[in-house]
Amino acid sequence: MKILSSTEQDYESHINEFKAMYSQDLVISQNISSHQATKTVETEMARHLPAGQHTQGHSFHTIFEQQQKVGHLWFCVENNVMYLCHIWLLKEFQGQGKGTRALDWLKTKGQILGCNSIKLNVFAHNTKGHDFYNKIGFQVSNIHMKLDLM
Repeated sequence: MKILSSTEQDYESHINEFKAMYSQDLVISQNISSHQATKTVETEMARHLPAGQHTQGHSFHTIFEQQQKVGHLWFCVENNVMYLCHIWLLKEFQGQGKGTRALDWLKTKGQILGCNSIKLNVFAHNTKGHDFYNKIGFQVSNIHMKLDLM
């Protein structure tokens, strides 16, 4: 497996996939409409990535297996902490250890960059993600809770 800096085309593909997935997650977790979720995602993306792929501190990578694109990885670094913003593998490549290998690469990258830890957010309904990150050694450090009033 190789993990390389994303081309502009790969970045666009990754961001479009991320926006669609993030919008779906917001609909489920926040109980909002698809329209509102899309607006929220666009607002957050403009705030977090004002220069797109070239936003300082953010790094976008494409995951390859034998020269075939199998996924994407996005992270940022701030104050010696690496944040895993998004990792995504094509469904046909999930469950084969590629995500674990990509996270091993990310750990090494974090050490090279002088990071003390890797943090991430995962939606409560994403139990597959919880299991994956727990297996790799991530521990729960914060829990956000909500109470719907309507």
